[in-house]
Amino acid sequence: MKADITKYCNRCIVCCRCNDYYHKRRGLLKPLPVMSDKFVAISCDFITNLKEVEDDNGNVYNQIWVIVDRFSKYVTLIPTHNTYKSEDLYNLFMSNYVKYFCVPREITSDRDSKLTSKVWRTFADKMKVKLNFTSADHQQANGQAEIVIRAIKNTLRKLLLDDKINDLDKNWYEHL
Repeated sequence: MKADITKYCNRCIVCCRCNDYYHKRRGLLKPLPVMSDKFVAISCDFITNLKEVEDDNGNVYNQIWVIVDRFSKYVTLIPTHNTYKSEDLYNLFMSNYVKYFCVPREITSDRDSKLTSKVWRTFADKMKVKLNFTSADHQQANGQAEIVIRAIKNTLRKLLLDDKINDLDKNWYEHL
């Protein structure tokens, strides 16, 4: 039975068309330290270049802000738009993350100008948060967020293709 299930999954049209195949990189690693408690350290990044969608309130989105707790691997997905400013992201962070969990002690992200701005530096100084910025154009430096982003992209791609096959009119925002 296990062989039949494996065979069926390997022949799934949606999975075959949408899976992302990659090879592990070789070399010396400098991993981020493992945290001792949840919601103490987070990694974040953006899924960009998505099709613009509108929610029921008229808000328009075209990217997803992915926030991953480095200890528990809990993922928070916040729809955003590429025109949002640092203040907008700060307000979204406070209302969608801090409100439910706590202020993390450490935030790791790439060098996105929205997250390296004065707003975020002031927040970090005031709340005693350490901001870690990874090397530019090196996705693997923020591996936790990148692995989650790859999984989200694959899942959304499969869901949207499945919707198309079944004549359903849904968008990525509805699947969040």
